[in-house]
Amino acid sequence: MAKNCRSGKAKAKTILVAAYLSLALWSAALADSAPAAGVLEFLDGASLHGHLHSMSPERGVSWEHPEAKQLIEFRPVNIGSIVFDNVKPIVTQSKPTCRFRFLNGDELYGNLSAISEQTVELETWFGGNLKAPRASVHSISFFWKGFAILYEGPNNSEGWITSKGSHGWQYRDASFVNVRPGHNRTRFQIAREFEP
Repeated sequence: MAKNCRSGKAKAKTILVAAYLSLALWSAALADSAPAAGVLEFLDGASLHGHLHSMSPERGVSWEHPEAKQLIEFRPVNIGSIVFDNVKPIVTQSKPTCRFRFLNGDELYGNLSAISEQTVELETWFGGNLKAPRASVHSISFFWKGFAILYEGPNNSEGWITSKGSHGWQYRDASFVNVRPGHNRTRFQIAREFEP
């Protein structure tokens, strides 16, 4: 009886070790696989990795997913946002002096050019001079002199150093995800003095 009990424990231990090893190998395979470049986020909170192929009013959003045999088309009304990976920061000469918040939730950074009872005019780096109905503007926030964004990102994994090579941290969905114990760091280029 004692012999059967020991052999049963040995079998259970062997099964547990095999299951643990299988899980560890499966986790390592997932961690080493390259993540898709973008994320399609839906209004209900669901998300789908892949790449934006095209977007039009007639066809909606065409999305490429690595596991799909063909493009997947979605109606824009169901989409909350599209997140792009490997976005390169844009360096501009103009510095915004205001943040414009609109009633629909949009926010733009730029410079106030003019304001009247009917319209607000602003200058942006991406669209030049824009004009909007004043009734559509929720608020305008003015920045102090010398306002600067100290850090915006991460936009990709370039320049980041992890303690476990590329295995401790992974860049996904415009952020870093910790998949194993380790640290992640980079060097920031921040000016020592700020303009008052």
